[in-house]
Amino acid sequence: MRDKINDLANAINETKSFIVNLSSIEDYGSCNLDTVIVDFTGWKQKEIDYLASVCGLRIGEKMNGWHKGYRFIFFQTNCQASGRTKIVESAAGKLKDLGISSASVWYKTD
Repeated sequence: MRDKINDLANAINETKSFIVNLSSIEDYGSCNLDTVIVDFTGWKQKEIDYLASVCGLRIGEKMNGWHKGYRFIFFQTNCQASGRTKIVESAAGKLKDLGISSASVWYKTD
């Protein structure tokens, strides 16, 4: 499990660096709550807490329903509308490119 934690931590940290370059993106339209989600099925809470501390970000509680086992990964977006959507889609895509196959986007308009 340690390798799995380290692999995800490295992918998250690389993704954080990647999305910093998107900070000047145009932001317009309706406010939304779009957020990256990743499947943490089989992870213990202490492992998730450790991952969050290593990466310096917050990881949400377990989701239910269609996304059972998934959790939010709250990347810093500095946007609240179309810019947020573009950043979280880019972050999920980067995580997938780095081997995190369960990375996806949870879409929610406010």
